[in-house]
Amino acid sequence: MSRFAKVIKNENAALKAVLFVGGKFNKSAIMKESWARAARFASFLGGKASEFLAQAMKEVWAIAKA
Repeated sequence: MSRFAKVIKNENAALKAVLFVGGKFNKSAIMKESWARAARFASFLGGKASEFLAQAMKEVWAIAKA
């Protein structure tokens, strides 16, 4: 496994600990992380964060459910 893949795996594990608390999904944290990712996508690719929100939510939910 490459160094980059290990870093991503560790970040996702830490994020999952925040998104899934006490046997329930922390929907507030999921939305905050989704908006933060969408804003990062927008800053890299141009445009508005709202344009990237759907994709960001898919990614964050996938991490939370993993």
